[in-house]
Amino acid sequence: MFRILGWIEEGVMAVCIAGAFVCGLAQVILRYAFNAGFPWTEGVLIVLAVWAAMMAGSRAVRDGHHVRVEVVADNLPQPYRRWAAIVTELVCIAFTGTLCYAGFLYTRFVWSLDAVSAEAFIAEWLVYGVVPFSMACFALRHGQRLWQAATGTDAPHESLETKMAKSL
Repeated sequence: MFRILGWIEEGVMAVCIAGAFVCGLAQVILRYAFNAGFPWTEGVLIVLAVWAAMMAGSRAVRDGHHVRVEVVADNLPQPYRRWAAIVTELVCIAFTGTLCYAGFLYTRFVWSLDAVSAEAFIAEWLVYGVVPFSMACFALRHGQRLWQAATGTDAPHESLETKMAKSL
């Protein structure tokens, strides 16, 4: 299942980055070479960049590069670090699950309005749909990390000194 999620993440990122690149490049060429352009390219570029960034965030969770405060866990004795990781992942699943649900409700509401973005001329539900989709991916990735922490198959926890040395 997580392999399929990885393919989905990579596919969405690749399509969005390529689309944003093409929109930006076309707009620059049209503007500076032909003194023309499309009014919707900036809006589409921003939407595609946000979608790509949110998918990259999901990949960061998978690889352990997501933002989190580890100062407490780093100072716990080794046996308690595993429990701290489990609690952290449970909190992250609850948080991203809540954002996924709230994003779904809002996206459904926008869909019922049949609203269209004034900047990009695309359906607003496509713009806001990134929240429930990406937060579902985040929650699944945190679930993956929870399983790894619970079964002891996650990467060994680095000490604070090792992390500091790597950052320098």
